[in-house]
Amino acid sequence: MLPDRIRIHWTLGMGPYYGPEFAPAWLVLILFPVLVAGTAVLASVIDALFRNTGAFTEIRPVYLVSVLGTLAVLFSCQVGLILANLYA
Repeated sequence: MLPDRIRIHWTLGMGPYYGPEFAPAWLVLILFPVLVAGTAVLASVIDALFRNTGAFTEIRPVYLVSVLGTLAVLFSCQVGLILANLYA
């Protein structure tokens, strides 16, 4: 189980430190899925608005890969954050 507060920032001894080091676990576990869902909705809206334009039709495959890649990175960040706090 995760503690009530989880670490969200590591400096690893490099560079200046900015921002909070810990956050409430419930907040982090809610905000990541909201961020992923918001990104997916925004991507769907952009796709719906520009789907029938000639320029967008040409780059749509790149757009889809970019959106899926972004969602995968966000999901991986949440999994990594949880694992880092479980095994730290």
